[in-house]
Amino acid sequence: MATRPISEHSAVSILEKVNTFSAPTLDYELGRHNETLFKNISLGISQRSHLDIVFNSSAAGANNPIGTICNPQTAYKRMFSPIGDRKNLAVKTHLLDYVKEDIRSVKRRLGSVEKDKLDRYLSAYEEIGQRHSAIADLDPEVKNRIDPITEKYRSSNPVDRLECHFELATSALVTGLTNVATIASGVGHQDFSIVFDKLGVGLEKHSIGHALYNKEPVAIEASEKIRAFHFELIARTLKKLASIPEGDGTMLDNTLVVYFSDAANEHHTKCDEWPYVILGGNPRMKLGGRCLTYADFENKGHRTVNTIHNTLLHSSGHPVNEFGFKIPGLDHGVQEGPLSEILT
Repeated sequence: MATRPISEHSAVSILEKVNTFSAPTLDYELGRHNETLFKNISLGISQRSHLDIVFNSSAAGANNPIGTICNPQTAYKRMFSPIGDRKNLAVKTHLLDYVKEDIRSVKRRLGSVEKDKLDRYLSAYEEIGQRHSAIADLDPEVKNRIDPITEKYRSSNPVDRLECHFELATSALVTGLTNVATIASGVGHQDFSIVFDKLGVGLEKHSIGHALYNKEPVAIEASEKIRAFHFELIARTLKKLASIPEGDGTMLDNTLVVYFSDAANEHHTKCDEWPYVILGGNPRMKLGGRCLTYADFENKGHRTVNTIHNTLLHSSGHPVNEFGFKIPGLDHGVQEGPLSEILT
């Protein structure tokens, strides 16, 4: 089975606007090879809690962002409510057909650039329709493998929402609806100033980022509390996957969790360092509690972040050596191919 990565982001995004996406992101690149109903799902929390969906961390291509669902109720309805529900499929299909015809009508009156955008919308709605039909055909018994929806799903508090999103992502993996899930913990220029008040953190993340420059104890403590919560949620997912048989082992043996910050090592980052934590199991990767440190930028042994992404693609059965953008003038050897220290 293909490796299932869950990407968890935190801190300040270096992708400040939707139109800064100029290529597919790794989660989409991994997911597009899988024959699952959802190529990948993106869930997350935002300071703009009134919005069900933001476009902040993932993309299918240039200027083609993937929506991050922030409302757990919306995510549950989109992924799980249609299972076995042939009764309401006709109503939903009729509504989608109406929307698609409306898009075609508007498209006839627009210029080429706007038409390209509407083509993407139209393609997305057609995919939604096909997916709804396929989900409705699933055996209703599949719902028995889904964590039940609770009152917490109604909460707008970021701590509650993040907990729900981990449950949703885990259920999506367990039911086979997707093999790739991204969970964004406050990512993006308009989405990262979150207050984790339920964790006893009074500062919003923007202030924490600035205070860490001065190594202020209150910011260090706040960061440790937030990271501890993230790993608590990750541990719950790992435990659930470890309890489900798959092949000669469990789902955990075929799943990777990739935890990292989308802002690399610090607020207003220059990306000179970029820590990653990789957990779980994969027969193609050498993991097992090791800490690997590569040389500083442009020193002997230095490798760029592209190589980690290439390694993840190789480990998933897709031997890509040139994913991502290369730094002009830098030796291609440190920017291409997988990391031999990680890949078997």
